[in-house]
Amino acid sequence: MVVFSDEGVIPLTSEKLWEFLDLHLKDEVVPSIHSDILTQRTLSRDGNVQVVERGIRFFGKSRRSVWKLTYEPPTRTRWEILEGDGPMATGSFLDNVYSDVSGGILIKSQGDIRVTRFPGFLQTRIVRSALNHINDQDIEYLRTHSR
Repeated sequence: MVVFSDEGVIPLTSEKLWEFLDLHLKDEVVPSIHSDILTQRTLSRDGNVQVVERGIRFFGKSRRSVWKLTYEPPTRTRWEILEGDGPMATGSFLDNVYSDVSGGILIKSQGDIRVTRFPGFLQTRIVRSALNHINDQDIEYLRTHSR
């Protein structure tokens, strides 16, 4: 697993951030935010926890995985891989903690992530690249869909 830690400020109000994060729970919307998520199907929902099955494009093939998404507005989200055939290994997770700061919301991210089918010495580079790609997709969606 790759221990991942990062932080940054996103220029949104807490209300706008959570409106955006909630879109990630909508099966029909999340593929328009993240092009590598081909499908999403909600398997269960219990309070702040939603379990989804995703079909994710990985090197041109669709890989199935089951994710546990925990939302604790306004301070925290967590995703965790429960099972699947990639691209992220079972047990991978990422916690995001949100706090108001001047200019927006400070996001502190921390997790353990491993990408399947790659040797250990490449894991850090691949994980950082994948998370940067996801972040870029979030920013692009916000840029093109902000009101």
